[in-house]
Parts: sequence; structure tokens; C-alpha cells
Amino acid sequence: MWRNNLEESFALITNHPWAQHLSVSLLLVICLHYYHSSSSVRTRRQTDIPDDLFLREEDEIRKKPRRIPDSEVVPKAITRKVVSRFPNNQATAPQTTRTMATQQSSLIPAIDPPAFRTPSVRLSAYWHWHDTETSLFRVYEIAQRNGNTFTAIPPFTPSSRRGNVRIALRATNLCATPVTVYWMDYQGREMGKGDILPRETWHQTTWIDHPWVLRQQSGELLLYYVPYRVIPTCEMVPTVDPDDTVGIHHFSIAPPFDTLYACLIQDPVLPFPAQQDLTMPAAALQWALIHCTRMGFRDWELLMQCGTKIIQQPNESKYRSLRQSNPQFGARLWNTTARGVLLAGGFYENAGYVQFGAHHPLGRDEVQELSLWVWTIQKWIDQLSDSVLAQPIGADGFGRAGYGRAGQMNSRQF
Repeated sequence: MWRNNLEESFALITNHPWAQHLSVSLLLVICLHYYHSSSSVRTRRQTDIPDDLFLREEDEIRKKPRRIPDSEVVPKAITRKVVSRFPNNQATAPQTTRTMATQQSSLIPAIDPPAFRTPSVRLSAYWHWHDTETSLFRVYEIAQRNGNTFTAIPPFTPSSRRGNVRIALRATNLCATPVTVYWMDYQGREMGKGDILPRETWHQTTWIDHPWVLRQQSGELLLYYVPYRVIPTCEMVPTVDPDDTVGIHHFSIAPPFDTLYACLIQDPVLPFPAQQDLTMPAAALQWALIHCTRMGFRDWELLMQCGTKIIQQPNESKYRSLRQSNPQFGARLWNTTARGVLLAGGFYENAGYVQFGAHHPLGRDEVQELSLWVWTIQKWIDQLSDSVLAQPIGADGFGRAGYGRAGQMNSRQF
């Protein structure tokens, strides 16, 4: 009887309209809850950021490499041959295989950052920067041997342009034979201007973006030269004529050291190529400091901090890895003429960072080298004067025949 009453009560409840609506609502709530839970789990899995992305680069390098199994290092043919030599001693064959694997893996060289190896390796990045930086002011295209003749790719603007920025050109002939000078007119034709006798200097007033060609008297090509920008003057290396209004470009043409080239260029203001004249870090640092002064660099204290922090804590690798995207470091140092000072001091670029030394505590020689770098910068700051020199016309950064800005000057200098 109790069972029949329960069944009748349940039938009355389920047949009631509001009970049916309640059942449907509960079912929808359960389905929505299940869908929301599964979506949340899937979203968390997709949006979780691995911890490895926040590690510094030196931490990634310090990770222990995956152990290479013997089967991946030793070829299978060698393994089978070694095992077949010991048919009666099965325990010796695997041991011999592991020994060969160790010898094979020990032949893999460890790659270290290119710091403090040799002057040529250390200054390779500086030489590249130097040649790129100086090409903003002028371009030398030396002819190279091609069989029995010398050829060179002409400048990308093989004709003169009408401009309003004058240049005082000084070209000295250090060769044993006369050199003929040609000016490329507005149609790209070479117009003869005269000869430079041995040990004499050619004085010529030209304009920005006017190409010049130097040839032997026989017509053999020696050099293409194009002035692109007026060189700002400074007390250490003046680059103005006596009336302080016209900038000077001065170079000498000399016999080559290598028969591959037609001549050799000696530029006392902007050495070319850097690998030829700036062969030691001290000379490269000296030129970089002069160039920073010439271009109006001012953040000397911030530049010195890059070295003093390393000297104070040589065991901390975080001070020896500077992120290029850092606004303070990138905009105020790395993307300015101070990059040459850093490269001359032993800093090098590595995957978005500017680093100093390897990923281990610095040695005594490296600390002394960096201390000398900081001391040189400090002595350079002490001798700088606060007086502002009158710059030649066009030294504000405008070049390319007076159209467009070929580089950027520090406005605080003027």
C-alpha cells in the first residue's frame, strides 16, 4: 500500500506543468555547467605561459644538455663490429661501446662567446660598425683586379645632383705616378679636371653628392669617391677650412699592399677600412671617443655605469647581459655613436643582448681590461670642454645634396 501511494504521489508531481519546467531547467543548468568547466580547463591550457619564456639567456645556456644515448652517437655498424669481437664475453662489449661514445662526444667543440680571444676576433664587430658609420659621410669604392684590368661598381648615384652644401676636397697623391681626376656631371659623364702629381695635394671645392673618379694616366680605374655629408668638427680633429664655414674631406691615395686592389686609401679623419688602421682595441676606443664627441654624445655617466657595475660584481652575470630593447640602454647608448665605444671595450652582440665576457665569473685579466676601459672614458670626460664650436655649413645632419637627413645630430650641441 505504501508503494502504491508513493507511485501515485510521484505521478501527480511529474504530471504537474511546473514540475516539467523545473526538470528541463535543471537539465539546462547541468549542461551549461559542464560546458563552462570544460571550456575553462581548455582555456587555461592554451593560455598558460611556460616558465622558460621568462628565463634569461644565460640561464638557457646553463641548462644541462640532454644526455645522448649511445645508440645515437655511435653508428650501428661500429657497434655490431665491436660486439662481434667479444663473442664469449658479453659484459665487455657494451662497456667498449660506451667508451667509444664518450670519445666521439668529446670531439664536439664547445662554442664560447667571441670575447677576449684575439684582437682580430674581438674587433671584428667594431670594424663592421666603423665602416658602416663612416659610410654616412663619404663612400670609397676601390677598384679590384679582374683579370688584367681593375673594375669597381660605381656608386648608386653615378651622376651629380644640384645641391647647396659645399665641401672642400683635399686629395693627396702618394703614388709614384700622376693620377688623373674626373668629375661626374649631371648626366653621369666623366669630365677631366686635371692631374695630381706625386707628393702633391689637389684642392677642389665640390658639393655634397657629387661623385669623383680617380684614374691612372693610362685610363686604369683607381677609385670612386662620393661625399655624402659634412663632417662635424671638434677640437681634437678639426674638419673645417680657415674661415670655419666649409667642411673638409681629406684623403690620400697610396700604392696598395695587396695586388688585388688598385690603390690604398689613407683617411686621417674617418679611417678606411677600419681593419687597416685600427688594429688594436686602444686605437679603436680612441677613435670611437673622438667620434662621440664630434657627434655631440652626452650620456657619458650612463655609459660608464655599464662597466662599473661589472667591475664591482664580476661574478654576477646579469650585469654583463644588457637587453637591447631596454629604453635606457637601447635609445641612449646602443643606437647612438656610443655603440663603437662599447664594441671597442669588449662588449659584443648576442641574440638581442649586449654582453661582456663569457657565462662564467670574469678572470683577472678581463676585469683589468674593463677597468682600463672605464678609466679611459673618465679621463676623456675630464678633458672635454663645455665650449660649443662653430660648425661648418651642412654639419647639422643634412646631406644627399641638401635633401633629406643622412643620420641624426644631437640637438643639444647647437
